[in-house]
Parts: sequence; structure tokens; C-alpha cells
Amino acid sequence: MSKYKGHCDVIDKMGFWCWAINLDDPTDRPRISVVQNDIPILTVATCTATPHLRSALGLAAVSTPPLYGWHIPFPMSAGLQPDVPFSLVFESTAQPLDNGMGRRLSLIGVKDEDVLYDLSNEVFATYSYGLQGESELQVAVTLRASSDYRPVAVDFGKSLKGVQLEWRPERYVMSTHVAVARGTISAIDRDKTVVFNFERESDVARLNSNSKLRQLAVPQSLFDSARLKFPLPSADNIARVSGPLSTKHHYLVGGFTTFKQIASLVSTYGRTPLDKMTCIVDWGVGCARVARQFVEGADELNMAPIAPNSYLGYDVDPVNVEWCSRNMAAFGSYHLLSRSGFDLDKSADLLFGVSVFTHLTEADQLLWLQGIHRVVRPGGLVIVTTHG
Repeated sequence: MSKYKGHCDVIDKMGFWCWAINLDDPTDRPRISVVQNDIPILTVATCTATPHLRSALGLAAVSTPPLYGWHIPFPMSAGLQPDVPFSLVFESTAQPLDNGMGRRLSLIGVKDEDVLYDLSNEVFATYSYGLQGESELQVAVTLRASSDYRPVAVDFGKSLKGVQLEWRPERYVMSTHVAVARGTISAIDRDKTVVFNFERESDVARLNSNSKLRQLAVPQSLFDSARLKFPLPSADNIARVSGPLSTKHHYLVGGFTTFKQIASLVSTYGRTPLDKMTCIVDWGVGCARVARQFVEGADELNMAPIAPNSYLGYDVDPVNVEWCSRNMAAFGSYHLLSRSGFDLDKSADLLFGVSVFTHLTEADQLLWLQGIHRVVRPGGLVIVTTHG
């Protein structure tokens, strides 16, 4: 049997950073499993060569890459449950890594009883999707829930046909897939833009409201290029911003889904309708994944397009600020952002940031919160995504 050695350097809600080695075969890249409730939640292959660690551990030098490191970002988004013990082990031997047994990710600092209740009864939805030819989108949906959660009913919309969900109580997981064909979203009908919706047996309005945010929405522009009002970014730029596996359909479906979520939150918590706002700040505009939907996706939500001079996009990436200024100038203005904050000559009705706080240190988050408070008008709305 191969002799494995591994260690967990960092284990927290932001990610796992660990290393591993096969002492009998230094070229081998051991696979590591994260096990919770005796079930492998996910498995990762070590990937990054870290030769400097070998001498630090007092191991003999070899000519081949001697150690491999690996990283799992945001493990709870990959299905790991909070406040439940888990361990990191070698997949082939079940041998634990040093510092990897009986670990736990706690929801530190949560005191609000409503929040604790919501977290313990929440459903987490994971999607994967891809185009089948040019006329059909294949979508796989996985729902994860807590152990005491009651199953949900899933609605695929008026014209969509999906496979019946399989409820596996031993893993608290439901999985299904659905095909979204070109013709199913050809008409302007908000019900037909939703791949699935689910309803729970609950009298708690918060939970039912949260369920609406778990919808995946498919824009008509995915199959009808005539509905595109602006150029699409290059494939390289989409991948550079959203990751190497992201493509045109991820860009359009993800952007429209986020836009619909923002519209839902504004409808629930905002004082001013979205299409009546005079100053909207897009913090982290990127290559306009969400911004374009304020024009292209507005009519699918029976909403008037946003006035062009009311939309302000900010980003630290000069490449995408230049791309937006060149291709989206008919809708909004776009600005390079520095640590000095937002340069506004009026107060914002809405400021939203998708996957921005998740890239900042705690100290930077506090600084930006002060800047956001400065530019958003009293009664305005701030929508940001966070981990934890």
C-alpha cells in the first residue's frame, strides 16, 4: 500500500488549503475526499506542485515534483453543512490528513433567531447547464436541505417538462434535469422564463420569499439573437471574468437570473420601482453580464427599460471598463474604480455588487461599507452577495 502524508494548513468558511504526497511515488497526485456523516461530500485531486515544502518537512530532495497542494474555495457552497463535523481523508485508503479529523465550520456570530431558523431550514440550489446544439438548453438541478427539512414541490413552468425529482433522505438531496427548448420561451411570459420554482410546506413568509430567489431564468435572447441589443463579449473575456468553464450561455442565463433576483428584491424591499430609479450603481460591472439585462431582459419582466443616464457601472478592471464604454455607451456610463471609492454627483437609489465582497479582506469590506453608506440615499437599497 502506498504511503501517503498530508496536512491541512487552513480550514475555514473561505476555503481549505492543504497539501499531500505519496512518499512511494512522488509523481502521484493523491485524491482527497471531504467526508461528512460518513458520506463523501466532494473529492478533489491535488494539483499545484509545491517543492519548497519537502525541505521544510525534512524530507529528502527528489528530482520530480515532490508535493502537491490543493484548494477548495467556499466549501459550504459545494454542499458541506455548517456545524456538522467532517474529516479530510485520502480517497484510496481513508487515511486522515494531519489536522483534518473532526473539523467543523461554525456559523459564527449569528444571534438573530429568525436568521438561525432560516439557515437551518433553507434549501441550497446548484445548477449546471449547457447548450445542446443551438435550440435546447440542458439543465441539471440539485437541491440540498437540512436533515429535518420537508420535501418541496417543484414546478417547471407552463411549457417545460422535467424528470420527477428523486428525494434521497439519507443525503437530503434532490436531483433532476430539464430540457428548455427554443419554442418554450418564445412568447413574453414570465412563467415560461423560469426553469423551475419550488414551494415548501411552511407558513414562514421569509422562507417562501427566499424560495423565489432559487429560480433559474432563461432569457429569450439565448435562442433569439435578434433580442440582443449589445455585442457579446469574446469567449476569452467571458472566461477571464467568470472562470474557464463559462461560455455564452452561462453569461446570458446567469446574467438574466441575477437581474430577475435583483428585480424581486427591489419589489419586496425597495421604496422605488426598479424602472423608476434615477441612479443605479453596478459595483463590479465586469463585461456587463447583468447590466445588459436592464435593457434586454426588462420586457420579459413587464418592466420598462432603465433610463440610460441612470446606470453607473464601476470596476477595478480597466479592460472591461473600456469594453463597456465602447459597447454599452448607449446605456449608462462606466468608470474605473480605485480605493478612494465611488465618484458620484448624486445619491444612488440602488447599489448592487455580485461576488465583490467575496474577494475582499475583512478590513477592505469595512472600508467599502463606509463608502457604500456615503453614496446611497436614505431609504435606498443595497444588494450584495457574501459567503457566511
